[in-house]
Amino acid sequence: MGKNRLQNALVKTLDGGAVVVKLSGFGLVKEKGSEYSRTNTEMLGAIRDPLLSSFKEYDVCNEIYAIGHILSYIFTGRGALVSGDDEESRIVRKRTARDVVDKCQSVLELIKEVERLEVNPAGAPA
Repeated sequence: MGKNRLQNALVKTLDGGAVVVKLSGFGLVKEKGSEYSRTNTEMLGAIRDPLLSSFKEYDVCNEIYAIGHILSYIFTGRGALVSGDDEESRIVRKRTARDVVDKCQSVLELIKEVERLEVNPAGAPA
């Protein structure tokens, strides 16, 4: 399993103040039955879906859980999960839900939700 942790958020500020954020260490979901998939490897990473008991069961839902934690960090600058009623908090809660049906969604849909967020003025909290 990848080393999913807060340091996987790569941030770059561009000229003009625009910020680009990339998440690294993901894309580890393997095709079932692939000879290149090892399922008996050690489970690493600071952010691990509590519903995951072994790498054999690892799928995109587990990556989305870790992405939820990292998004919370990006939105707030703190390691604790956001707990507000705003749209950012709703996105994070959905991705870190204990119910697989609630959180398991395509990464593309998650990207679309983040792209729809309103931009706060410079200096305002995210």
